[in-house]
Amino acid sequence: MTPALQLPFELISGIFIACLPLNRRVRPHRNRAPLNLASICRQWRAVALATPQLWTSVYLNFCGRDAYDGIPILFGQTLSEPLEDLTASLIDLWFTRAAGHPLSISLICAKDHSLPDQVLTILARYFSQWGRIELGISMADFLVFNEVVGPFPALESVSLHITNRFDPLYGVRVNSVRNSPHLKALQCTDQRLSPIRFKDLGDIPRTVTALRMSNKWSTSSTIAHAHFASLLDHRPHLLHLEFSSSRRLDARSPIRLNACLETLLLDDEHILDSFTIPALKNLGVWLRDSAPVVAFLSHSQCRLTSLTLGLYEETFHTTVASCLLALPELDTLQLILADELRQPGSFDGGLWCQMLRRAELVPQLRTLSISGKARIPPYAEWAALLLMRRAVLVHAELHMRHRHAHVRRRTPPPPTHIEAQLEALAEGGMTVRVMTPNYVWPWDAEDADPVGDLDIDPFGSRIMRTHLFSPF
Repeated sequence: MTPALQLPFELISGIFIACLPLNRRVRPHRNRAPLNLASICRQWRAVALATPQLWTSVYLNFCGRDAYDGIPILFGQTLSEPLEDLTASLIDLWFTRAAGHPLSISLICAKDHSLPDQVLTILARYFSQWGRIELGISMADFLVFNEVVGPFPALESVSLHITNRFDPLYGVRVNSVRNSPHLKALQCTDQRLSPIRFKDLGDIPRTVTALRMSNKWSTSSTIAHAHFASLLDHRPHLLHLEFSSSRRLDARSPIRLNACLETLLLDDEHILDSFTIPALKNLGVWLRDSAPVVAFLSHSQCRLTSLTLGLYEETFHTTVASCLLALPELDTLQLILADELRQPGSFDGGLWCQMLRRAELVPQLRTLSISGKARIPPYAEWAALLLMRRAVLVHAELHMRHRHAHVRRRTPPPPTHIEAQLEALAEGGMTVRVMTPNYVWPWDAEDADPVGDLDIDPFGSRIMRTHLFSPF
């Protein structure tokens, strides 16, 4: 008998669970767990079906796709048989196998698509098991989803993205938020992936530890300041906060947070004038002027471990360097290039890579990510930067995706000698990823990524997704 078949049931089951994606968002696919494990032999299929933890998560993306590769295996059919739209049946059967465990449900639609028939009906049957809900849906689908009033005793994370409306939930009571006594993470975004404002802050549970929200359209900085102070005063467990505001807070009444807030993400660096946060570990800010950031770091005396900087066209390299000089112990850095710059080399990340080759900047940096919209990604500058920092750097990511489709189609891959340099760095122990619209390294295709850990954020936004940090 094959030695693998002689292992105890509990050990095989534990190995199967370890094969799931790190983020526990499972895409049905014949080459991924749990479907590939259940198709090896009769014994392994029995173990897979008897392990409910394998079936507690499903992530489906609806962009005109008729069927998911591997669904016939789930229903005991051969791959050659024609398959009608069994999406609702898939979800029902998948979660029946979960045997009452809390569920992670990610259903993402493109802007002009809706969920297949009966999917929301099936979803409603399991409302008492909802543990994590992530929906990218139209307003019409959301209104149907919102008819489920709960209560939701197991729900801990809610992420709602309304794909076809601005400010869609202002004045709408979201039942999955109001009736979840253990809710910990909450984010709601509009069709531009911008955080949504809440008309009544009382709808945000006191239990939340991670929150993305907007305070835009406030009539004055005093009101914005009051709303924000009220939010913090009544959310004692809040650890991670992303806050967008169309007005600066009232700097005459600075908010000192001596509590446990560890992550703060802002769309305006001047909002930092209102804060003193000694416990802060993760900071993200869209940057034009370094002075507020440097001043905040000085009077807060916080020790950041990760920094995310959104960079506008007018952001100077000296501005970024001033921030980094104030953080000699920084571990993780993410640069997000907002738009195409007029100066050649700035937009594509080349000059930023050259700047980071300065030895006095973040000498202890272990994780680096650069995202932008380059026509021609800065492969050579990127490789040179990694070679210069290879003694300390352990994880590096370059993501380049232009906003125009005709440019994306012509984005070139890296030259062969650059790939050889990346391969040498990987063999030396560094984790390196390069991603463009038509190129992924070190994986050549989605099917070659068996654990699916590239699926960091189902909505495609990286603002609340610094490397290895995701409260949702």
